[in-house]
Amino acid sequence: MLNKSHHQIPGNSGRPISLDLRFNPNHSAAPVVLFLHGFKGFKDWGHFNLLADRWAAMGMTVVKLNFSHNGTTPENPSDFADLEAFGQNHFGRELDDVERVIDWLASTEGPLAIGDERPLGLVGHSRGGAIAVLHAARDNRVKALATWAAVADLHAWMHRFPVAEWQEKGVIYIPNARTRQQMPLNLDFYKDYMAHTEEYSVEEAARKLKVPHLIVHGDADEAVPVAAGHQLAAWSPKASYLEVEGGGHTFGAGHPPTDIIPQPALHVVQETGNFFLENLI
Repeated sequence: MLNKSHHQIPGNSGRPISLDLRFNPNHSAAPVVLFLHGFKGFKDWGHFNLLADRWAAMGMTVVKLNFSHNGTTPENPSDFADLEAFGQNHFGRELDDVERVIDWLASTEGPLAIGDERPLGLVGHSRGGAIAVLHAARDNRVKALATWAAVADLHAWMHRFPVAEWQEKGVIYIPNARTRQQMPLNLDFYKDYMAHTEEYSVEEAARKLKVPHLIVHGDADEAVPVAAGHQLAAWSPKASYLEVEGGGHTFGAGHPPTDIIPQPALHVVQETGNFFLENLI
């Protein structure tokens, strides 16, 4: 039986970060894996709870978070109930959230007190993969990194939006096809990026990585072309690359959740779990 718990800590600008933990109580010294969701994502999306259960059963302690400004709330962790927060998000806030969570996990105040004895792995999906690369390059507590369908060029990602309109109006709206919501992005998102373009270079961060890095990408990714995976594999010094034949951006998974993990996603989950066990124990 897995132990599961839910937590809340202060995030960037005082907004809460919601977290959940899963672990097998028989594995008290298990390595810790922190999972980062992507743009318009959240920690309970699709198969993310099932993957956490699977990794915990394999012998890992799994932590998933909702970024403080991802638009969900502690009361509504799977709904975009706080579009004001979503509009105020930017890369700096997400990087700060990751550092806050790892600091909390490492501290005696956290439920794990991982310190230097519990090896930590970081995994991110889509834009969360880019955040994972940026953070892993500057935090030596991260001992292994996995990225799924990761964005490799945040400059190109940012400039797919109508920048002139953004600057003129101070906000743009991104449609969410699933929820039918028009999700705001305030101009501070763009300003934050432009003020930190070098700091937010995924290429430069990937080239600085000193830890094993599993890169997973589907060859039919409709959101982030597979070329992004090839780029990351070329940049990251200790990269291993898994290309999923016929794999889309979520490897066949969707939301709302089902009771099973679709086969392409299951393959990714299993291979990623094996990667962390090989490199964190």
